[in-house]
Amino acid sequence: MNLTIIKSVRTNNFKDETIVHKITEMWKEASSILRNQDEVKYGLYYDYETDYKGDYTLSVAIVYCKIKVQNFAK
Repeated sequence: MNLTIIKSVRTNNFKDETIVHKITEMWKEASSILRNQDEVKYGLYYDYETDYKGDYTLSVAIVYCKIKVQNFAK
């Protein structure tokens, strides 16, 4: 399965005091970009620094398709 990343954030469950805001905004922005699309949206957790206590990347992605979607990940 090929996924297209729409939006990403880098965060940490234990050290990031703005985690809820970051994740909420990421999903809002991704939903806004995909508002007219019916694709299934995936939340991907990856690029862990260490274990569950380390930094990680969270992304919103869709299955690659032929619609014109830019990679908005930062």
